[in-house]
Amino acid sequence: MGKPLTPMMEAISYGERDVDYYVNDEGKAVMIGDAKKTTVADLLDGDMMNILGRITMESVIDVSPTDTVMCAIAYGPSTRYTVVGDTIVMNQVVYFTEDEVTFKDDLGEVVTGANIQAIEGGYKLDFATDKTNEDGTPVYETQYIFLNNADTGEYLAFYDLEKTKPVTYKKTKIKDLQKDAMSIIDSVLLKDALNVDETSHGILRSLAYGEEGVAYFINSSGKIEMNVGYSPRTIGELRTRGENLINDIYLKDIMETNTDDAITMFLLYGKQGIHYDMDSESNVTMRKQLILIYNDGSNNFVYNEYGEEITVETYDLNTTAQTYSVKKNGEIVATYKYVLADDMSPVTTEDDNVATAYYLCDMEGENLYYKATTLGDLAGGDNVISDISKRLTIGEVLGKEAVEENRFFKHVQDETVESLPHAIEELTIQQVFADSVYKTDADGNFLDKNDNITTNRDEYVLEGSWWYLLTSYDEHGNEVVKDYTLNEMDALIANMKTNVHNATIRKLYNDGMITDLDPTTLNSEVRGSITSSPLGDMTETLQNKGIPYSIGENKAYMGDLTVEQMMNYVNVVFETIGKLGL
Repeated sequence: MGKPLTPMMEAISYGERDVDYYVNDEGKAVMIGDAKKTTVADLLDGDMMNILGRITMESVIDVSPTDTVMCAIAYGPSTRYTVVGDTIVMNQVVYFTEDEVTFKDDLGEVVTGANIQAIEGGYKLDFATDKTNEDGTPVYETQYIFLNNADTGEYLAFYDLEKTKPVTYKKTKIKDLQKDAMSIIDSVLLKDALNVDETSHGILRSLAYGEEGVAYFINSSGKIEMNVGYSPRTIGELRTRGENLINDIYLKDIMETNTDDAITMFLLYGKQGIHYDMDSESNVTMRKQLILIYNDGSNNFVYNEYGEEITVETYDLNTTAQTYSVKKNGEIVATYKYVLADDMSPVTTEDDNVATAYYLCDMEGENLYYKATTLGDLAGGDNVISDISKRLTIGEVLGKEAVEENRFFKHVQDETVESLPHAIEELTIQQVFADSVYKTDADGNFLDKNDNITTNRDEYVLEGSWWYLLTSYDEHGNEVVKDYTLNEMDALIANMKTNVHNATIRKLYNDGMITDLDPTTLNSEVRGSITSSPLGDMTETLQNKGIPYSIGENKAYMGDLTVEQMMNYVNVVFETIGKLGL
């Protein structure tokens, strides 16, 4: 018994096993159908291309089922074969259609070069081969395809109407590499080349499969499953699309989403309520793209979704056809239809015009939606990161509860980081310290001078030391309470000096400005003399200095003196005591 043939010699002699021949129980090769053994004459004729056409890659290279790259070269994309133990089994050919007119293969490529005829329960596909009949007419390979899954539009291919001979994907042959080696490489799926699965990093999954939730999803078994109409990406796509393929990767697929973090959500999706909505279960839905149009009676002005006017040189607006065209360097680069956003109220723009909202559509009338942020959106100087400071408000960044509990931030919660410094400069004392500035009851209700609850700001009563800071005087000497900003500190200090100087000791004590004082002192009389002796009389001096004193029934008390009057009175008393020699 001679030595068994090597896989390559077996392929040269008989062709592809189970396609051109099979091995019977006696271990002998039996040819299938019209297939013929290779003869010495065939070799001498030099028809090597025909012979190579029968030799598969698995016959000349050692292919391990665990080597996804070599398997891809020998058998095609991993969707076309199944590993059963140590053996590779080619899968049945499938086609997909959404409209029963255009058919696509398992990789999403449109089927071309086939005559398609409808038959009962399916379609007949005639593919022209590179062979010809004796009369020169082409030889066709006929496949019959029948619906297998109505939800996905999947059809299975057979060689016969009885569905007994399934069409399987062909293994790669040497001649395939000779004709177009790069197309073989291009057909290798990135998931196979990079060994990407559901456990891989998000950026690799995005590169190999596309956008999660759109192109693919993780099924109930924890495995990656492609959605209808999508296929895993190939090396060819990476080679032809290159940088764009990477730029199109969504941040949400490679970053951890924290729905409570406004900055993270802005980076991933844009501004909530403008670009996306989020339900109570934190599911994100992208909103329709829109423009705002304001007509002043003569001209139309277009604004973006933020209410900012768009430079007129960068667009064309055709109100008759209701189209909006985007221009770059004077050239139109894209045109859209726009339709009334009848579910939206008029929008007030940044320049205080009231504009009408319109949704953008493609030229077929399909709505356009804002897209989640991609890696490409982070490139350049004017990108989504630089937008954070001018788009996110303090309230969004810190959270509603946090700003409401802060006496400063609750008044600037609608300001952005960019506008915050100016807004803080405009904050007033009464805004920030209202709960301390005015007299309130135990429940925080504002009171008037009679201690009645009031919501009339003009009736509020200044509390304690705030009267000294906020009260100034007009040209007639009348009190004026002004709402000073935090920057007007010089005016506040000047008010304090004036009002402390003019206030009585009693008021200062009652307002808590003086604490270390025996309250009985407030009701001590201001006397005009110390003794009955003429030397003890102080009335003339007190009159000259404008200090009130008790005369008969008209009593003057220490608490009714100002600080200056009190100091002067004490000096007069000491001077008088000196005269008396006491």
